[in-house]
Order: sequence, then C-alpha cells, then structure tokens
Amino acid sequence: MGWSAKCSAALAHVVLKERLHTLGVVGCVLCIVGSTTIVLHAPKEQTIDSVEKVWGLATEPGVWSPTPPQTPLSL
Repeated sequence: MGWSAKCSAALAHVVLKERLHTLGVVGCVLCIVGSTTIVLHAPKEQTIDSVEKVWGLATEPGVWSPTPPQTPLSL
C-alpha cells in the first residue's frame, strides 16, 4: 500500500470528518512503521554480484527484528 493511500485516509479523516475503523488505523500504522523500518535499515546502494550477497543482505538482523512484534498485530 503506497503512501498516498495512507495520506488520503488521514486527510479524509481530518478534512471530510470520515471515520476510520480500528483495523484501518492499525493497518495504516503498521504500513508506516514497516516502510520506515525498511528505509532506515536499508543497506547502502551497491552492486550485487551473486544470490549469496542478496541473501546476506536480506538476513541482516535489522531487516527482520521488527517482524515478531508486528506479526501478532497483523493477525
């Protein structure tokens, strides 16, 4: 879900006085937290030469550390 959908939901709540259900709020918050976490923990841009290098980047602790607390919230 892109940033525009979350911004539209927030603006609709403020400007148009629309109500966002609890799960909608939780979903927006989880998307924002997840997006921010990915951006903050993204490695510096570099040339990738092999699948092993991709796997090494994808399994860094910073990438997966927010997963356990977010999983119960998304269920």
